[in-house]
Amino acid sequence: MLEKTCDVKVSSRTIASVREALSANEGALGLSEALNIKNFYDKSADLGNEWMESGNILISAEPDLRLNIVAHPGGAVPRCATIIVGKNQIPPGVIMVWGYGAIVVLGDEVCLPTSGLYCGGRSSILIEGHISCAGEARLNARNGGSIEIGKSGLWSNKVYMSTDDMHAILDQKTGKRINPYGGRISIKQHVWLGLETMVLGGAQVGVDCVIGARSVVKGSIPDGSIAAGSPARVIRQGVTWSQDDIIPEVV
Repeated sequence: MLEKTCDVKVSSRTIASVREALSANEGALGLSEALNIKNFYDKSADLGNEWMESGNILISAEPDLRLNIVAHPGGAVPRCATIIVGKNQIPPGVIMVWGYGAIVVLGDEVCLPTSGLYCGGRSSILIEGHISCAGEARLNARNGGSIEIGKSGLWSNKVYMSTDDMHAILDQKTGKRINPYGGRISIKQHVWLGLETMVLGGAQVGVDCVIGARSVVKGSIPDGSIAAGSPARVIRQGVTWSQDDIIPEVV
């Protein structure tokens, strides 16, 4: 077991740094040094011998944290997947990885009860930390896609994110795929996602945004906006929000 001192720190640079460290093939120790991750434990052995022999790495800030990490049903054990988990977690119900080079990074204080993270080959999910979720979120990054989420977010029940449609839609005449393949989702810090919000590939949500219940986000939402609808449209700007239930001023 590897052990150092200090904290797990996650930033928008983390995924690129992980890929660079993995290409150097230095294992968990080299990875932790490249990312300046401290106070970590190499828990790759928890994955089992077959997973370790396939080059998969699990690093946790908590020695006793238990994660449900599985391969895609009916698929082979993933190869060279990297999972990094910070401290003070309420972990997701399942983390599923498949293919080659999947990366899942959870910073400190990520609360994802009864949720699922699904990450395919050469895809990535990064949550910087301090996310509070009511439950049952589903995040799916696949086909080289990425999901990147900033700190201090608040999610209601059944938030759903997917970088693409998972299956192809083809033009009948040409046979060519017409729906996106892979994609990127970017949600900045301090974003509140309402009940059953759906966030699709290509979505970019700015700082301090509020997304209304059952909205479908697939475009760009600027900082300090309230957006709602399908597709989500900005209905007010110049706002922020607080987790505190502040009593309004009486005029």
